[in-house]
Amino acid sequence: MYVLGYALEDIGTGAPSSIVINTPFNDSLVGIWVKEKALRANIDQSTISQGMFRALSVIIQITYAYLSGTPSSILIDDIGEGLDFERSCQLIKLLVEKANKSNIQLIMTTNDRFVMNAIPLESWTVLNRTAAGIEVFNYSNSKDKFDEFKFTGMNNFDLLATDFLHHETQ
Repeated sequence: MYVLGYALEDIGTGAPSSIVINTPFNDSLVGIWVKEKALRANIDQSTISQGMFRALSVIIQITYAYLSGTPSSILIDDIGEGLDFERSCQLIKLLVEKANKSNIQLIMTTNDRFVMNAIPLESWTVLNRTAAGIEVFNYSNSKDKFDEFKFTGMNNFDLLATDFLHHETQ
């Protein structure tokens, strides 16, 4: 989390202190809390920002899979949601590094141009829905098109914005 700009001193689980629920289940209610360096008190899961919680959650999951050596697939929808540009880029870089050093299959979706520009085209799979089904374009099955696009000098996002994969090669 420090790599993402979150100066956490501690992470743990326990009964939330920021909410009160008057039910017979009070004693069994457990959540995550974090302790940031600049703050005096722990921050309960219910008050952690969505971006911080999503980042913490996926880092815990990928770290567990990495350390246990468990073959895993991790699917993250809208990877940059709730994070600013710098944190999105750092999270992606961290996740890709962990996945590349392990037996973890990492699948990330996004419609964010900044996130798309941070991922090398060799790692992309573009799914195009048609009336007949789904077309799949990736570096393995469309290497010439992906390589040709690199020479245009455009950003990765423009691969989709220009519909480049559907244009005939001259």
